[in-house]
Amino acid sequence: MGFWGFWMGLGCENMDIKISFEKYDFANVIYGTEDTECISLFRSHYQKQIDSFIKNIHSSYLRYLDLSKLINGSERKSHITLFVFASINNIALACKFLLSSLLPASGHHSRMFVEAILSSMLMSKDNLDQKYYKDYASDFNSFKSHKVFRYIENNLMMLKMPKDSWENIKKIKDHYNHFCHASAFSLATNYLLEKKEEPGSVLILGSAFDSRKLALYTKELDRLISASTLINSVIDYLILEFKTLK
Repeated sequence: MGFWGFWMGLGCENMDIKISFEKYDFANVIYGTEDTECISLFRSHYQKQIDSFIKNIHSSYLRYLDLSKLINGSERKSHITLFVFASINNIALACKFLLSSLLPASGHHSRMFVEAILSSMLMSKDNLDQKYYKDYASDFNSFKSHKVFRYIENNLMMLKMPKDSWENIKKIKDHYNHFCHASAFSLATNYLLEKKEEPGSVLILGSAFDSRKLALYTKELDRLISASTLINSVIDYLILEFKTLK
């Protein structure tokens, strides 16, 4: 049946979604069903920032619903829209794992967010040196989605993307590479630094809030908030593209 057959079988070709997530539903996704000690400590330090993030994600989800109403049975538009949903879901999960001090998992989903949002834009363009959607649709299973960055770099002029914007994207990718692999950084996240014992002597099994990592937590949460503000702009761009896209 393949992916498209599965998608159509779910009745998603029109994506006429009647039920919208409320803001508290996104809060449930991020906080989980149990308010653990780790999450409680994060909220005591960052409640205002977390509320801002949830507000942004809720707004993006509502715009996603607007985009989904324009699919009109198009396989291509369905895939583009699904990538937008994946970007929202991945950045929500990135925040969820951050609030549990699971930094590698958070960084992994942050990188997936970047890949998904860039893929949605590339799939909407036909005037590229390399036809991203054509390559993707030719074989969903073997397509190497991590090459999205190479596609962007090869089509900066066609995408009218300023070089400094591209350099920032590459910095984000390189930053989260340290989270996604068994790097010195990802290994260091296993240490609980706030204990008075000799540094590096206490390891974390699972997750724990570490007051010595506040600067790191703050930077990562600020990155997520900043990224969450970009989704609506991409959706607005895609809504315009959908008017002429088949």
